[in-house]
Amino acid sequence: MTKNNVFNGRSGIANFFNSYGFIWIVALITLVFWITKQDFAGIAVLFVLMAAVLVFCEDATPVLTLFVFMFFIFSNTSISFEGRELWCLLLLLPFAGFAYNIAKFKVKNFRMRGFSFAVLVALVPWLLQGIGVKNREVLRALLVIAIAIVFAAVYFLIYLTSRRNKKNLVDYVAQVFLAVSVLIVTQILIYHFRIGDYTFEDFYTRLGWGTRNPVAAILALTMPVTFYYSTKKYRFSFLFIILGYAEYIMILLLQSRGVTLFATVAMPVLVVYSMLCSERKLGNVVANGIFIIVLIVVAIFQKDVIVNLLGRLLTSKLDENGRKPLWAEGIDMFVKHPIFGVGFDYRSELYYKTVGDGEGPTYYHSTFIQIYGAMGIIGGLAYAYLYYWRYRIAFTDLSNAKFALLVGLVIFECYCFIDTVIFQPVGYFLPLMVSMCMEKDLNEEQATPLLFYKLGRRKKEIVA
Repeated sequence: MTKNNVFNGRSGIANFFNSYGFIWIVALITLVFWITKQDFAGIAVLFVLMAAVLVFCEDATPVLTLFVFMFFIFSNTSISFEGRELWCLLLLLPFAGFAYNIAKFKVKNFRMRGFSFAVLVALVPWLLQGIGVKNREVLRALLVIAIAIVFAAVYFLIYLTSRRNKKNLVDYVAQVFLAVSVLIVTQILIYHFRIGDYTFEDFYTRLGWGTRNPVAAILALTMPVTFYYSTKKYRFSFLFIILGYAEYIMILLLQSRGVTLFATVAMPVLVVYSMLCSERKLGNVVANGIFIIVLIVVAIFQKDVIVNLLGRLLTSKLDENGRKPLWAEGIDMFVKHPIFGVGFDYRSELYYKTVGDGEGPTYYHSTFIQIYGAMGIIGGLAYAYLYYWRYRIAFTDLSNAKFALLVGLVIFECYCFIDTVIFQPVGYFLPLMVSMCMEKDLNEEQATPLLFYKLGRRKKEIVA
């Protein structure tokens, strides 16, 4: 192997980084640093790996994996940077790697497509939010804008350096989601074993990167891909059915009422899907049949088990759980600042009386109200366009893998009507990566806004 081959993306190193095995190694690394609570050291390792991928791989798709798992390494909700300022220099590693990769391997045939353009459109209200609000903390407002710019920049850098157009990017992100779902279940079990809660009575489940509701929502987002893998012609494909049911039971144990509701509605769809689309139909029918019979028997003879699993949902039913005052405040903020909203840097006394003091944004417990309350009409229009493209490309050339990812997105989005996990870092980034991979797997005419497509064709005609 010549030195040139090592650095042109065709080396054994590049093949290793681009393998599915590397995804599971990254998941294991994440778990180890999460267990040992070495958040900063774990992030440092992932940043070094990002830089290595970008140097050695022309197709740097594995950077997507590393960014996704970076969120799950955080084991503490209140991380202090005091005395660790130099660690911030590690941020230079991945961005230097992106610069090297783009300079070395070039960007070939880039065209702005629909969802990617929508990401730029959605950045506009983040830049304009809160204009006209008095007595704002300038640094907080600038920090919100900086975070939004970083997320958009990372999206486009991954887009440019992931050179797998029409090369099963959807299957790749499905494998990432499978590993994420296994990681989350493992973290949940370890958390409850650590505190000695073997019956899951502590339904708050604090994993560091998220508590009960966001953890359940992200698990529900990733769970359907497990049923996708049960449709594959593997010798032991029925094991994925077992894993899928285990993940669903874990969602029940987390006692997030909204996620439980929408995941339960989705389960019959996933079960039918796993049987109809399976390459080993008989095995899947038998496996699903056994589980359904077990559930019926438990429901008949062990009602207490079902009641315990659905205890919070059955006790509190579907009441708003104190959300109404926050919804009302969000609507009031929109009425007072209808064009640009109050911004994500706005600190609501009502909100912080409810959740305690903190440094995070005010959440109105509804994505719809959050968008209009924080970003106004400009935000509403921008995100309507983003959602249009997210689901347009999801339904175009719908494959087995895309269907599973789509079900996960729908569960997640439905839950976000009564929560705002989509505006938490991990909840924002994962759907971005799903849509990016779906878009890159489509032909240009399938995923390009009509105006852009016509302008592109016109330019080619003029050149010709």
